[in-house]
Amino acid sequence: MEPPAPPEDGEEEEEPPDEEVDLPELLPEEDEAILTKLVFTAVSIIVVICGELRDLVISVSKVF
Repeated sequence: MEPPAPPEDGEEEEEPPDEEVDLPELLPEEDEAILTKLVFTAVSIIVVICGELRDLVISVSKVF
């Protein structure tokens, strides 16, 4: 087979789409439950941190 020709000026090289992976095929059900809990916990922590940062910005803006 010939190697693909380099893209001409103004053309972008197209990448093949990534293959979709179905998580239940890769992870046992117990691991999937643990992963779900970890993601939920991570999102909860991010929400709390964003709320604290918002409060900090509000209190600092009152000073100025």
